[in-house]
Amino acid sequence: MPANAGIRVHRVADRFNERNALYKVVIDGKKVGELWTGQSAVFYVGAGEHIVNVRNSFLGSNKVVIQLEGSEVVDLTCRPRGAIATALNGLFRWNRFLDLHPMSPEERAEVDRRKAEGPAAPIPRNLGEQFKA
Repeated sequence: MPANAGIRVHRVADRFNERNALYKVVIDGKKVGELWTGQSAVFYVGAGEHIVNVRNSFLGSNKVVIQLEGSEVVDLTCRPRGAIATALNGLFRWNRFLDLHPMSPEERAEVDRRKAEGPAAPIPRNLGEQFKA
């Protein structure tokens, strides 16, 4: 079966929670890619049913079941849950640490707006007194 259908996963740009963690995208039990904060990627698969989840180290997201037909591309969004929920889920429900869900029209508009603005300037790092000019 040719791989002409796609699953686009967008990782929401987060300023605090999980901003430095690398997320691994898993489709049908196989790691297919990695995402840093604010990144999106399309993973091409064959038509049919697929199970998608996202992981960071040993914590993960809920599993999303997708039915693809033809050359359809489905958009998913991944984000960490709120700070309190993140702490509790990290302790008791390791597969609910991240939230993976179909992308809403509002989320699509936000992704398109950020893409049009271009990349944000990097945040300067404080390297300490010894590096002052």
